[in-house]
Amino acid sequence: MNSLQNLWLWFDVNLITYGYLGIFVFSLLANFIVFIPAPYVVPVALASLNPSFDPLLIALSSAIGATIAKTAIFRVSYEGQRLLSEKTRKNIQPLQTLVGKYGWIAAFIAAATPIPDDIVYIPLGFTKYSLWRFIIATFSGKIILISIVAFGARMFGITFIEPFMEGTIDPALGIIVAIIFLIIVIIIIYAMVKINWAKLLKKWLPSQIET
Repeated sequence: MNSLQNLWLWFDVNLITYGYLGIFVFSLLANFIVFIPAPYVVPVALASLNPSFDPLLIALSSAIGATIAKTAIFRVSYEGQRLLSEKTRKNIQPLQTLVGKYGWIAAFIAAATPIPDDIVYIPLGFTKYSLWRFIIATFSGKIILISIVAFGARMFGITFIEPFMEGTIDPALGIIVAIIFLIIVIIIIYAMVKINWAKLLKKWLPSQIET
């Protein structure tokens, strides 16, 4: 508890200088870290303890920063499809049709829950999912998650932050987690490229590949 209180005091003092902009920048930079669940909600919760700041504006600042970072990661994976051969692109077209219909659900759930969302966003980008649908779904999920943290901290105080602090991982474990999720993403993309999606979807979900 002492370390948490010290962090609260430090952030409370610096919040006067950086305010909503600081929250935005922290969320932006933290969400650029791929595969590691960076504890960007901790500053959100700490800032919400200060009565001088509006929890809704705090949540908006953080959600915008997080969405911009995740959109950049999404775009990088989106452009990655240029490396595929024409034959492979045609092979995954049925998958793109399916993802185009339901991809927003995956993007929203990944954003609204504290999971390493890059394992969802990178494959979505690889299937060339709609950029604007991705942004809307991601921002919607982020604003819900971060609002819960912000208003929860305002209502219940510093004890509400303890689970988030306990969930913060050390650097060594963070590297291991990042490697594991990188391997998972590689396996997912490999499967996306190698599976005969036209044959698979025609057999199991024929209605979903009709245009």
